[in-house]
Amino acid sequence: MSKLYFVWDVLGRHKYLMVLIGIVIIVGFVDENSFWRRRARLDEMGTLRAEILKYKTKYEEDSKELERMDDHYYVEKLARERYYLQREGEDIFVLVDEDAQ
Repeated sequence: MSKLYFVWDVLGRHKYLMVLIGIVIIVGFVDENSFWRRRARLDEMGTLRAEILKYKTKYEEDSKELERMDDHYYVEKLARERYYLQREGEDIFVLVDEDAQ
């Protein structure tokens, strides 16, 4: 009986410390908004911001490309280079660098 009384006495004297330790454990590790999960979400936000920046730059490049599409000569050049289109009676020769492949 004396061991049970000793444990109860220690818990009674340090009840505020025990409650504080319990709160720190719950908030720090167990809770849905714990410090660990918060850190993981901050890391995820960093990667998402980098992805947003990548898509913004891609959007700006594509917008500039779209503005250049108003020029008839640019569209013709693009069609010839990318899609190997040709006029009637023309021959196209495609040179491929085998070392690059």
